[in-house]
Amino acid sequence: MLRLTNETRDAFDSFMSRGYFKNKMGQFQLAVALSLANEIIPDEVIGEKTAILSVGQADPNGELLEAVRLLMPKAQLDALHETRWLERLAEHGMKIIIKNAEMGGLDFQMLWNDVKQKRIR
Repeated sequence: MLRLTNETRDAFDSFMSRGYFKNKMGQFQLAVALSLANEIIPDEVIGEKTAILSVGQADPNGELLEAVRLLMPKAQLDALHETRWLERLAEHGMKIIIKNAEMGGLDFQMLWNDVKQKRIR
């Protein structure tokens, strides 16, 4: 199971209830993709965690795990199981999404532009 902090889980639920995402899978995938696209190697997130999705639900075709294997430095992959990296990447990516939403509503075009210009850190 993939576990995220309760704060992040609450953000997931909030974005779902406001209609920004159809399901947790899409939201989880976007969060991981934002972190990977910006070459972010996130630290462990401290806090109580709750299981939100199984790996199979979040990554039914194995594409996220394959992206992690391809894009994460080998030293990091050797230090921590790849599913734990998915959790860390999703936590950090959700912080990016939350910050974007706090500027007046979730703006996917702004997120994309920031990725293209490498403005997210």
